[in-house]
Amino acid sequence: MACETKVFYPCDTLAEVKEQVLKYIPVMARPLVLLRETHPVRWTGVYADIEVPNDRSLWVIGLKKPTTRKRIHELQGKEGSFKGYKLMTSVSIPVYNKKNHTTIEVLGLKPNEIANPFGQVRIAELLGVAGTDVPIAEIEKLIPPYKLGVNGYSFAVNNNGYILYHPDLRPMFQEILKPNYNSVDLAEVELIHNEKHEEPRYNDTKLFEMRKEMVDQKEGIKPGLTVKVHMDDMKRVTIREQDYFYCNISNTPFSLGIVMPSNYGKYRVSGGLELNQNRHIDANKIFPDDRWKLHPDWVYCEYNYAGTDDRKFDSPEKNMKHFLERLADEKASFNWGQSRVRPLPKCQGNGFYQADCPKLLEKREVEDEDNLEGGVESDDLGEDEDEVVEESGLDVEEPFDPIINKGFCDKELVQALVLDGEVTKVFTDRKSRKDLFKQFGIELSFVATRSGLTRWEEHKEKDEFATDEYDDGYDPDNPREPHFSEVNNEATDEVWYKRAVDYHYNNPDSFVFSVPFDIGDKRPTTVTATHAIYKEMNGRKAPAAVVGVQIDYDKFAQNFMDVTTGSGGAGYKTQSGEMLSCQNETIECYVLDNNGFVAISEDPSNIGKFFGEIDGTILNSLETSAVFKKIKIYDYQAICLEMLMMEARNIVLTTFN
Repeated sequence: MACETKVFYPCDTLAEVKEQVLKYIPVMARPLVLLRETHPVRWTGVYADIEVPNDRSLWVIGLKKPTTRKRIHELQGKEGSFKGYKLMTSVSIPVYNKKNHTTIEVLGLKPNEIANPFGQVRIAELLGVAGTDVPIAEIEKLIPPYKLGVNGYSFAVNNNGYILYHPDLRPMFQEILKPNYNSVDLAEVELIHNEKHEEPRYNDTKLFEMRKEMVDQKEGIKPGLTVKVHMDDMKRVTIREQDYFYCNISNTPFSLGIVMPSNYGKYRVSGGLELNQNRHIDANKIFPDDRWKLHPDWVYCEYNYAGTDDRKFDSPEKNMKHFLERLADEKASFNWGQSRVRPLPKCQGNGFYQADCPKLLEKREVEDEDNLEGGVESDDLGEDEDEVVEESGLDVEEPFDPIINKGFCDKELVQALVLDGEVTKVFTDRKSRKDLFKQFGIELSFVATRSGLTRWEEHKEKDEFATDEYDDGYDPDNPREPHFSEVNNEATDEVWYKRAVDYHYNNPDSFVFSVPFDIGDKRPTTVTATHAIYKEMNGRKAPAAVVGVQIDYDKFAQNFMDVTTGSGGAGYKTQSGEMLSCQNETIECYVLDNNGFVAISEDPSNIGKFFGEIDGTILNSLETSAVFKKIKIYDYQAICLEMLMMEARNIVLTTFN
């Protein structure tokens, strides 16, 4: 600005620079103010805000001892505890003074009747800027995840191709915010698989065409992109073919993308119990106990505002029961509320909405014009106001009722939940199946459905000395083991759900098994087995739910060893006539899952390890025999910690890419 105007100001400090720059803004804004009706909307990029600030991050500079991850899970949700960072964006809009003229007295000038007989001065004044912060999580909620299905997801990028939100965006390393968390490119989260090009940062033509079109805010489709998808902190990798759909978001520099698996993403199971005056809903019969969970991030029902105790709930389950009870009481008069996504303003004539199009006048705008032209204050309008408006032919919105319109419920999702609740009531059946499950060592059975519902049934005999209550004190030497429901409540977003649905196309009758990673000789532990349930109709099918069990590891391993010994106990005869059995001391048996992790081993220290760490030669042989396939994957969001020893007592950790 100084170069253009040939005006320079000496500045000794950065504060003076800001002060001098601010003097230019009212002058530079005058052309924009003169346009009057043009209010450009500006959005920022992503930035991080601390949700609950405290002194946890001080350990990074050596002032505090690091907190273990298990301790973080123990503290999760407690008052004053660290809940991490919240990603935000901000939107702002200029505010103008709509007056074209002002008086000389207001400006503090001397009156001059000859030069200015009317005493008025033309102005174009910028009053300021109005803005607000928008949590990225609230933008994500506008895309109902249940409509995308399992392994389907949405994402958004800005006009630089940087990620606004994405399921693979990992802005934190442990409790440290990564230095490049807000500049992660689309090509760094959508990892294209190309067997001919395994080198890092390979420029795939289709992906970069899609990226360019999203940056240019165009609408398009990119079907059949083959990508590498990782799970369990990049320990598991699968190859999946996905279809991409994208379009711009009006009045923003952002573009929205929708991704669906090519095999099963084109169809989804829909439908639920129609909730009307003819059907009585009893929430206590559908969910008679506490052995059920809802997806914590999905919006089933919520109030538009809070403030009273009757609208505050400790858990999504209590919130849902409250609305189901309201639904049972109000029946046909129950108000489902307005959609979370408000429609765009209507433009005059036909065509797509654009930010600068001539808009249809609303009732409020017409009244304001009448008031300005006729000089009538709004308080002077009498009882005939409504009649005048009705005669003019304008659509008048119904008055807002704070009692009826105070909440919102996703009707389709709630009805699907009620149907799933009715179908899965077998998990509340008092009929005992413990004898059957005890034979196979099954301690817990569960089901997760498309509506985000997870139900389970305990089959393990409780220890008479065990208690369901845990002390608030944390013992690092003996941390409590979290219950299944505490760490497996996200239904379609759980890894075992995704793996079961994916593996269905390899073998529709199979179960997918997994054990905790690097469990070693820790006891007790369990094996998780899951199986996907598909709904098929007219040659089309889509995943509806996943059922599974947790099996005692010792019982699971013993059953396998017993099978390998054969009915005679000597094993099985090979083609060479030799008898082989896992009981032989010269033979070491392993059971691997579909990603090469050890599920069963005679050596307890190998359980949960990647088999390549145990015997890479055999794993290479299995790869040569096409039993396993090697997949290279690169983490472009990874950081390294550099430890600088300043003094013996002070340690400084720095991060770099």
